[in-house]
Amino acid sequence: MHLRISFFVFSAALVVMCVSSCTVSQRYIIKGQNRESRGDYAGAVTNYQMAIDTWGVYDDNPAKLDELELQIAQLDFRLGDYAGSISNYENYIQENPRFDKGLIKIGAAEIYVELGHAKFGAGDYTGAISSYNNAIRLRPKDTDAWFGRASAKWMLKDTDGAEADFDAGLARRRLSARAYDDRGEAKITCEDFAGAKADFSKAIALKTNFVFAYYDRCVAEFSLQDYHAVIADSTRAIQVSSKFPDFFNIRAVAEEDLGEYQFSLNDLARAIAMAPRESLYYRNRGEVKDLQRDYPGAIVEFNQAIQWKTNDISAYSSRAYAEFRLFDFQKALADRDRIINLWPTNGYAYANRAEVLIRLGNTADAIASLNRALQLSRSAGVYVRCGWAWREMGDDGMALTNFDQAIQLDPTNNDAYAGLGYVQSDLRRPEAALKSFQTAAQLKTDDDYVWYRIYLLRVQLGQGQAAKEELSKRLQTMSDSQTNGWTVRVGEYLVGKLTEREFFRVAVDSALNSAVESEQLCEANYYAGMRHLLAGDKGEAAKLFQQCLDTQEMDFMEYSSARAELNVLL
Repeated sequence: MHLRISFFVFSAALVVMCVSSCTVSQRYIIKGQNRESRGDYAGAVTNYQMAIDTWGVYDDNPAKLDELELQIAQLDFRLGDYAGSISNYENYIQENPRFDKGLIKIGAAEIYVELGHAKFGAGDYTGAISSYNNAIRLRPKDTDAWFGRASAKWMLKDTDGAEADFDAGLARRRLSARAYDDRGEAKITCEDFAGAKADFSKAIALKTNFVFAYYDRCVAEFSLQDYHAVIADSTRAIQVSSKFPDFFNIRAVAEEDLGEYQFSLNDLARAIAMAPRESLYYRNRGEVKDLQRDYPGAIVEFNQAIQWKTNDISAYSSRAYAEFRLFDFQKALADRDRIINLWPTNGYAYANRAEVLIRLGNTADAIASLNRALQLSRSAGVYVRCGWAWREMGDDGMALTNFDQAIQLDPTNNDAYAGLGYVQSDLRRPEAALKSFQTAAQLKTDDDYVWYRIYLLRVQLGQGQAAKEELSKRLQTMSDSQTNGWTVRVGEYLVGKLTEREFFRVAVDSALNSAVESEQLCEANYYAGMRHLLAGDKGEAAKLFQQCLDTQEMDFMEYSSARAELNVLL
């Protein structure tokens, strides 16, 4: 939950020097503190739990046990183990039934707020409201409790109650910049990003140098996909104070999304220089290198991220993809398995594992992995991943079934419609494919390759002039710097602004490295082949489709479509 929450700290009595008189439990506490200071929260939880388990008669002051239990609860929350956090908080409350009746009501209110946050994180919004109610009873001016309860009500679709609590929390504080910033953070929690941005803007209007309000507004703008605004606000924040690495990091991520890779790498280098043990910054730098198709360089960054955060699932997933692109399928499978060990109930993890197994030729295990994915999560996203896997195995019927199921679960899933369109196109169902691609384009207007498929299908269906006018108009609004303008060049070739010779020269000359060149040649050969096929030159089309397959870029839609076309031509 994206709210400021106060974490309890150990009293000075718990910070002991490790001398010969230390008890076993005290040694575990010291080890836990050291691990926590390094960001190893999972290791700290293990050590603190060992301290509790080995607590003996020589460890005086039983209150220390309570503090340890609360500390574990807070670290569980940080680790996303909401069930563990809830259990520890509730155990503490049950063992201390009068803890909120004495002189520590403020501390008790904070415990109830944090319990509410944990329940919110677990999706128990009704239970969260109950905990926030207790906090408000003990401390009516606790804005975290009011804003937390508002967020829980929002998630339960009680928008009137949520707005009333948001206003009540604000009224209990002066209409200060900090109060608006806190309310904005609460609105981010319930995904009211426009409302959050408005509150951050009010905070900034009251305090123009409020650096964290600028950062928080960046978070809201990022969720609204307004990347230019993110860059502008993060730049203002850096001008106010350049000592916070997160400001450089969020600007870098926005630059990445705009395809400004070198700017992104520069900002991430500054963030890493200030916080050399922050795994997120290395992972983000790896993602940029991945987009540049520098897969070996990306793996180096992901390795560094994992070194500082051994349970970083995202880093393992990204490293597996880079290994996959380097055809190192055994390493990719090992990383997919690590993800499953860390998160055994994640359906996506099994679907992604199946993709690697397919490349290893282990079809039986791949199918078992897909079945397991759907046993764990029958979500639209998992069905889409399964659909792509079945397509890779050549079972178009199962691919269509999975994409259809995804659409039934989520009619706004553009990936499902696009997947449907690709399979329908390969199966020679141009009318159905066109309809699917057009729906995908309506749901996500910036997928250039979907627009190119729409163009090809319209030409195939005898709508060539209208298709050319539509794509030419589309090209006027395109801006693609992610691969040196390559995506735009594809469109320009299709409408005749580039000759075939120029098109292939651009495919090679615009490549950032050999990996990008291979990918762009895969695409160039497919689209050139389609132009020849639609012009009736089947011999040249077959030659170009074979050259597309020769690139071995099997992850690309163009590769699969070239294979489908070649199967018909030959």
